[in-house]
Amino acid sequence: MSRQPLGTAGHPGALERALSNVLRVGVWASSAIALAAGAAYLRAHGSERADLSSFSGEPHGLDSAGAVARGAGDWDPAAWMQLAVLVLVAAPVVCVGLALLHYVRRRNWVFVGACVVVLAGLGAGMAGLID
Repeated sequence: MSRQPLGTAGHPGALERALSNVLRVGVWASSAIALAAGAAYLRAHGSERADLSSFSGEPHGLDSAGAVARGAGDWDPAAWMQLAVLVLVAAPVVCVGLALLHYVRRRNWVFVGACVVVLAGLGAGMAGLID
């Protein structure tokens, strides 16, 4: 039994192109969102004086994906900036998920296991279980 070349549906390099496109779209979308949100934020708060004497982290309304989604729905520029970060972080996670599906279809269990381990690590990190 001969092995098919690496790629989606037997096309060599198709998986690599798909993953590259996901990353490219994720970076461009994140950049566009961040640029527009940054401009809107500066328009609304650009004249305020920043207090750099202490760091307080994200405000309560921007500390979870649900809160960011609600804030983005209300057109809050700070929430849109956080959304840009979420889009940027989601791109590699989507890539690992696509690779997992590809390797499950190909029945390449070694790479399936590797993808599961990577997704578990990413999930644990995002859930705050590991630093």
